[in-house]
Amino acid sequence: MDALHSLLGACGILLLCWLLSEDRRAIAWRTVAAGMLLGLLLALALLKIPALQSVLAMLNHGANALERATEAGTRFVFGHLGGAPLPYSETSPGASFVLAFRALPLVLVVSAISALLFHWRVLPALVRGFAWMLQRALGIGGTVGLSAAANVFVGMVEAPLVVRPYLARLSRGEITRYVASGEPLDKAGAYAIQGRAAMHVSRISGSYSGIMGLPMYETATLLRDIGALK
Repeated sequence: MDALHSLLGACGILLLCWLLSEDRRAIAWRTVAAGMLLGLLLALALLKIPALQSVLAMLNHGANALERATEAGTRFVFGHLGGAPLPYSETSPGASFVLAFRALPLVLVVSAISALLFHWRVLPALVRGFAWMLQRALGIGGTVGLSAAANVFVGMVEAPLVVRPYLARLSRGEITRYVASGEPLDKAGAYAIQGRAAMHVSRISGSYSGIMGLPMYETATLLRDIGALK
């Protein structure tokens, strides 16, 4: 039953994409079929090949260790502003969370590491490898593929930093695929609005606090309105 649900979900997503397409006749069904087949093969490989599972687990542990080390350093430098125990009582959930001291340090660390890897020619080699494989299989470039893969390990905010030197060279189609990966739609967009990109933003639709990374206030307000939180 679970397999049937997964199959119906995949078909439903493909149908929705077809309905929302700008030009349905231009859809490359060979690329769609290749993507579905690669996804199936990757799933089987992850489930059936222990060595591959160990490699991915090692990469995930490395990303988690980097995050924990950054959090420990932030607490050491900034104290309770960086996540250390508070010297006072918190009046409301999430009130002590300071974006600049809790989220941005990890972004800076990943940016610095990405710059070093690019300088040492490690990232260009990875991009070329992804480009060689994905261009033949799916017709997409290595930049989009590497950024989507990095998103699995470091998250949507830090993943664009891995391919930052290549973003200016993306074509319109590659930009569309990059946006479809979800990276520009997460907190990175909020960081941009808080910076120089704010001069290009004429209005914000929806929840301002949600876009700017502070949804806890509205959540607490809604819970208080229904009597679930006092």
